[in-house]
Amino acid sequence: MGINHSSSKDDSDRRQNQKDTLGSQRAKVKHLWDLVTQENGGRLFFRSISDLVFFIDKEKKIVWANKAAQQLIGKKRDKIGTLRCFEIFQNRKISCRDCPVTQVFQGDKLQRMEKTTPDGKSWNLNCYPIRNKDNAIEFVLVTGHEITEKIKAQSELQEKEIRYRTLFE
Repeated sequence: MGINHSSSKDDSDRRQNQKDTLGSQRAKVKHLWDLVTQENGGRLFFRSISDLVFFIDKEKKIVWANKAAQQLIGKKRDKIGTLRCFEIFQNRKISCRDCPVTQVFQGDKLQRMEKTTPDGKSWNLNCYPIRNKDNAIEFVLVTGHEITEKIKAQSELQEKEIRYRTLFE
């Protein structure tokens, strides 16, 4: 029985591609850190904030995520860089129709949006353009704060108001 050299070569090529992708991802992260942490203490801030904080590139890949985002995603930082935001947060194969990240890259402005994830959690998202030295938008900084309980409380209040009006009007 002969050795299948093409399979071995394919495996070798695949491993090299993974190494290249990881190297490229590390270079992006370093470049991103250079952009957003020019002041001392910036890294500590992003790592310690309890809201979700992540940076997304033009391909919608998550370039960096803070500890809170990593815990939500369930993956370590070095595994996140190959994933796209819509794959993680919406279990989709294509970008969301109302994607705030796309809107930032296209419209050059801060975007605020409430989104509900497939697990039923509601999130308040803020998406900020991160510019390079040439003033071009290179990344989008996304912060997310869970507002599920707030949404539930508002809904319950509306239901009580309707019942109250029905009883007394």
